Amino acid sequence: MQRLLKILSVCFMMLILLLPVQAHGNAGPVIYNEDPVFSIMADNESKLAVIEEDLVIDLSQEGRFTAHITATYRMQNQQNEELRQGMLFPFTSVHGHASLEDVVIQVDGESIPVEAHHLFNLPMNHYMRGDGSAYEEYVQHLQATTLDEIIEVMKNKGDLPTTSENKTDSGEIHVGAFAYDVDFAPGEVREIQVQYTVRTSQDRSETVKYSSLVAYFLRPASRWQSFEDLTVTVIPHEEQPFLLASSLPLVYDRAAERYSGYFETLPDQDLVFKMYHRQKPESGLLRILSNPYILLLIIPAALVLAVLILVTVVVLMAMKKSKMNLRD
Repeated sequence: MQRLLKILSVCFMMLILLLPVQAHGNAGPVIYNEDPVFSIMADNESKLAVIEEDLVIDLSQEGRFTAHITATYRMQNQQNEELRQGMLFPFTSVHGHASLEDVVIQVDGESIPVEAHHLFNLPMNHYMRGDGSAYEEYVQHLQATTLDEIIEVMKNKGDLPTTSENKTDSGEIHVGAFAYDVDFAPGEVREIQVQYTVRTSQDRSETVKYSSLVAYFLRPASRWQSFEDLTVTVIPHEEQPFLLASSLPLVYDRAAERYSGYFETLPDQDLVFKMYHRQKPESGLLRILSNPYILLLIIPAALVLAVLILVTVVVLMAMKKSKMNLRD
């Protein structure tokens, strides 16, 4: 019996040592690269009315995590006098400041001057400056022709005439806005189009593989005097053709291979949707089993359990044989 207890103790020690322990470190993210998208907005309480907006989110042109946005607005001056309206197009960036090359803004088909304003600068969390110093270095050359060994001594006295500087930021999301002015005659209707490209979020919080998550903020448009006739079109990537979830109702057009939705007025909530390679997310059990880290738990536990079963069977057989010998 004592031998059996020792064997079981060793097996339990193996179980403790082989089972992985939960560690908090640089784990892979579930959601990252999230670049929210904003609609055009006025820089004050405007007298302009949005009589129509056509929003196209095209995910098909490049990689499945890239979205080309084209927002076309038809706006009307509701006053009986000329109006110069200042407008803002907010942007976010997690890889440095966005530039004017990232956006194309046109009024009635012609590009207009745009200024970039950085609202929140990235705080600097590291700074390094260093002057080159004197050094002595031995370099050994082996000549293949003569096989002679030559030692050269390189000496430099005093500081090097160069200075190096390096700085990094905290990696936080940078927020800014493109600003521009549009002139309106009394009662005039003008077409304003904004084109830009963003990277979609990659989300696998509810799926095995990454889904594309797009967030388009509509609420800034509430600053216009009125808003009506919003049409939303989503063109999916061939690798992610299915709309997994959407905050606003979108209907699939099989012939055009795209999703669309029409809204008479500005919706009460922003547009957030996910695209995926299948119609429904995988079951919870499948998501668990598809996790490669689960093998770190299952395989050691299975091995230890197999050892325990084997040892138990061997011990029971030995005990049975011992009893039979005693009877004889």
